[in-house]
Amino acid sequence: MDTNSESTSTPQYETTIFTLKPNNLGPNKATLLHARIMKKSDLYKAVLYLHDYNDYFFHDHVCARFLDFGYDFFALDMRKCGRSIISREQDQYRHYFDLVLNVENIRRAAGMLSQHVTICPIEKTNNDVFLSKKPVREKAFNCMFQWLENLEREWVKNI
Repeated sequence: MDTNSESTSTPQYETTIFTLKPNNLGPNKATLLHARIMKKSDLYKAVLYLHDYNDYFFHDHVCARFLDFGYDFFALDMRKCGRSIISREQDQYRHYFDLVLNVENIRRAAGMLSQHVTICPIEKTNNDVFLSKKPVREKAFNCMFQWLENLEREWVKNI
């Protein structure tokens, strides 16, 4: 595989809609896009792309690149964003700062990745960590804790 060349074809997406609890602005949904690699492999690899609060998934080139490297690609348009906008009144991008706090739709999307994904709730938080097999899990936690230690040092330095 030539990893230096850009993929030229537009990915084909499967779409799954998650119906979420309504709020004061009306009904809610989340939209999961999935593009599959064409070749099957013994090692299943997948990426779940989560946008920030003012974005939605429209980056076909990002998906194409992950497909080139053998990853199934999932992207989640969270409630009231992108393909999950239900009505004109919701299409204001004011923003809904509880997107990250309500992880129900993220948890459901991660559950569709495969049986190889473990969803690990983090105690006393509203976030989950999505991990794979034990060696990957250990490496991910080590990297995460190193990052948190460095971040904490920077905070203390700036106080």
